[in-house]
Parts: sequence; C-alpha cells; structure tokens
Amino acid sequence: MEQIRALFARRGREMPERNVVQAMFPRGSRVIANPNGTAPGFFYAQGKKILAALPGPPRELLPMLEKQLGPRLCAQRAGNTARRIRRVYRVCGVGESELQAWLGPLSQNAAWPELGFLLDEPGEILVILTARDAEAQLAHARLKIALQEIKKMLGPSFIGEVRETLPGAVGKGLHQRHETLATAESCTGGLVSRRITGVPGASDYFLEGVIAYGNAAKIKRLQVPPALLARYGAVSEPVALAMAQGVRRTAGAAWGLATTGIAGPGGGSRAKPVGTVCLALVGPGKKTWVQTQRFLGERELVQRRAATAVLDALRRRLIET
Repeated sequence: MEQIRALFARRGREMPERNVVQAMFPRGSRVIANPNGTAPGFFYAQGKKILAALPGPPRELLPMLEKQLGPRLCAQRAGNTARRIRRVYRVCGVGESELQAWLGPLSQNAAWPELGFLLDEPGEILVILTARDAEAQLAHARLKIALQEIKKMLGPSFIGEVRETLPGAVGKGLHQRHETLATAESCTGGLVSRRITGVPGASDYFLEGVIAYGNAAKIKRLQVPPALLARYGAVSEPVALAMAQGVRRTAGAAWGLATTGIAGPGGGSRAKPVGTVCLALVGPGKKTWVQTQRFLGERELVQRRAATAVLDALRRRLIET
C-alpha cells in the first residue's frame, strides 16, 4: 500500500480510494513489483500448481514477465533442466489474422520456437518467440533462425525488438538520412507530434507541429487554397496533400506530414462516414504519398490508429531509399 501511495505522491497526487484494492493479494502469495504503473502483480504456488496475475498494459506486463515472473517460474519447475528464452519483436501495418496466416504454418515445425501475438498500440503487434532447450546455446540458435525467417517474410512490416518503437524507428530513419520533419494535424489534434517528441533527441529532426483544426487555420497557417477547401472539403486527399506541402514549405523541412478526418462521434455522412481520415506525406525529390483510410472505433481509437498509420507510412518511405 505504501509503495502505491508513494508512487502517487511522486506524481504530486493523492492516492484515490479505488486504488486500495491494488494492494490486496491472496494470503501466501508473493508480490511482483510494477516499476511502470500502480498495479503490482502476484505469484502463488501450491504443490505443482502455479497462479500468477499481472497488469494488462504491455509496457507494464512485459518487463514484469521478463525480469521477475519468468525467472520465478523457471526456478519453480524443479527437476526440469530445460532453458527457456523469450524474445519479443514489434510489427506494424499488418493485422493479427494476417500474421497468424503467414507465421502460423512455420510454428508447426517442432524445431521452431513457440509463437504468440500481443496487441500493443493500435496498428502495432508484438510477436513473441519462446524457445526451450536443454542448452541455452541451442535455444538461442533456434530463435536466431526463426527471426531470420520472420524478417524475410514480413519485410518492411518488421520494425525490430520490442523496445524499438514506431516513433523511434521514424526518428532513426530521419537521423540517418540527415532529414527533418514538420507535421500538420487536424483530426489527430497533435497526437502525431506528441508521439514523435516522446523520443529522446527528437529536436535533432523534428522542426514543428501545427494543429490546424478549422478551415481558417488551414488557410492562414498552412496556405491551403480556399478554393480547394470549397471544392473538396477539409476531409479530402487534395486538402491533406496541400496541408503537408504547406507545413513543409513554411517550416523548411525535408518532410511534411498531414492528417485530416472525422474522428467522431458526430460529423460523418454517407460519403464520408465517421472514421474517414486522409493522410499525406511530401518529401525530398517531389516524393508524395496520400491515402484515405477508414478506422473503426471510438474517437480516441480513430485518432490513435490514424497517427500510427501515417507514422508507419513515413517509416516505410524512409527505409525504401
């Protein structure tokens, strides 16, 4: 209880009464500390049976599993000398069902590691490989072979190890190419720029982010032609492209990125239903990309999916050339 209170105190807040339940555990269990959140986990063993509970968010669950619960489970399995090694990788731009269809047949091979999937940020999936062998060296070798096959099969959809985030991969690509980025956001309301600036050192390549929510702001700040807005509407590919061109030009950036859409719950129509989002990129050498997508879900989920989609589109173009 005191650890949870201390965590809230460090954040300058008083612990709500509803968080008291997070300090309650079955008698005889052992607490698993959560360094990234308020909800600890627990581990309970009776004879050969083991019960463990961890919080759901991957950024909390995975470190607890890797550093605390995993070693305890291995120690609990007396008489089993098999070494168990896990690796987690991040994939973006491909659905879980597609992943299962592509990778599932490979995992049927007895020599292949165990395969699992975990949804992370909307549009991003964690691929979990677990190898068991009497010798750690053999388990590592199996993981290495599996990783090579996965990277070959997934191509640009494969980002890297779990700690390599999508915004981090974008930043890495920009840094390696000595290029800069500016963003113009409407429906995502600054979410794209927030994710970019969440990466340490983003000031090396991120110049500015403009939230041009209304048409007047699009005209004034991004130099979107009024005739374009009148003809196509704010949620359209021509306007998204003009927004990306405008922010790139005014910021003097190598890349301009734009989002405009209908996040909901209102504002949709038969022609442009809620969840319709137009995304655009403009880069060096007259490189352009514009696409309309429809994202399902509540307002926040639409925004998050749109931010992921446009960041992934930029990441892919940064590794193309």
